[in-house]
Amino acid sequence: MPRYSVRLMRVPMPFVLSVLFLLGLAPGARGVQAQIRPVGMARATLSPAISLSAPSGGVGTSANLGAQGFLASGSLSVAFDGTRITSCMADAVGSLAACPLVIPAASAGMHNVLVTDSAGNAASVPFTIVPVLILSTAAGPVGGRALVAGQGFAAFALISIAFDGIAVAFCSADALGTLSACAFTVPVAVAGAHTILAVDSSGDVASTSFSVIPVISVAAGVGDGLHPDPHDGGDHLLGFSFELRLGLLRFLGVRPVPRLLGNGAAPCQQQGGRHRENSMLDHRCSL
Repeated sequence: MPRYSVRLMRVPMPFVLSVLFLLGLAPGARGVQAQIRPVGMARATLSPAISLSAPSGGVGTSANLGAQGFLASGSLSVAFDGTRITSCMADAVGSLAACPLVIPAASAGMHNVLVTDSAGNAASVPFTIVPVLILSTAAGPVGGRALVAGQGFAAFALISIAFDGIAVAFCSADALGTLSACAFTVPVAVAGAHTILAVDSSGDVASTSFSVIPVISVAAGVGDGLHPDPHDGGDHLLGFSFELRLGLLRFLGVRPVPRLLGNGAAPCQQQGGRHRENSMLDHRCSL
């Protein structure tokens, strides 16, 4: 096998520089230009993008916004449907770990969250508003009144309020889908938790819980029948009325109490010339 030998020769530096200059690679050559920008104006190489910790929720929802690909150390403006709601500072590489924001009042459906910087970089992400309900009181007795408020319904929508599926009120939302002070009366229901459901004309639904509390009324007669009420012909006694609620006894006032007869019934008014009796058990009169 033949042998080969390699000879190394020294090349003068002026010759090397001449070759590089002819190729446009030497320092100062026209093809080589240094680009220097201030640190605060450096543009990131990533495309602008943002994300939300919660993609949907009710009005007032707190969320964190993350971002990347924006102006390094620049101020980022955050807008909801074109209205600025907050701003945050990007880090040295144009990123943002968590910018806190609160979702403003808006109607139900999809909305736009837009982030921009001073260099014109922009990115957006959708946020979906869902309706929520708020009660003026979480519990009350049958016959009591409560107020329903809500946000995130369809704009100007008619809203039906139902108690365990029974319609108890109808109210309208405003331009931002907000329901204000819609009153309803608690229907007859057993004690415990019940469902309040709100449905608008666009099909948006929200619900919450309402607890019915038991109420006991006690009427205590004064005397033993020897001191009838002089204003009703002697068929009633004066009695005290109380209400027992949540373990507390409250005095309601004085009212007439039917005087019991010997058979356990209370007298009724004369009808057809015959005396009628009122049973204290079933509240019916017998001839």
